[in-house]
Amino acid sequence: MTSTNRWSGEKRQCENRIELTTRAQPLGGRLWWFVCPQTGQLAERLHLPSGAYTFACRKAYRLAYRSRRETRRDRALSGAFALRRKLGADGGIGDYVTKPKGMHWRTFERAMERIDRAEGILDGHTVLLLDRLNRITSR
Repeated sequence: MTSTNRWSGEKRQCENRIELTTRAQPLGGRLWWFVCPQTGQLAERLHLPSGAYTFACRKAYRLAYRSRRETRRDRALSGAFALRRKLGADGGIGDYVTKPKGMHWRTFERAMERIDRAEGILDGHTVLLLDRLNRITSR
């Protein structure tokens, strides 16, 4: 396999041998797994980050999930939009959400409480941001 460095454009010939193994499943059948060449652990998928020349599991490269790199505000924002999409709403934050046909009222009310909590976090961060801007502009 030929690997190209993203920044320098350098090409490098590399050979990766990756072991596969199977595990029996409780209800029958077998599931295939990669064996990480760096950690020896079973992995569902292997990654080749920029600048790396060998495939390895997420743990070997210390790769974080996107949600772990997000701030509390960003997680609240993406969570609020995800909940709104789940209810079939396509509006923005603070827009009215109608109850989907066939959904129990109690289920809808619980979903709206979760949306309100997430949007409350966003409101708090907005107030902090506006306060900071007011302090900067009043100097």
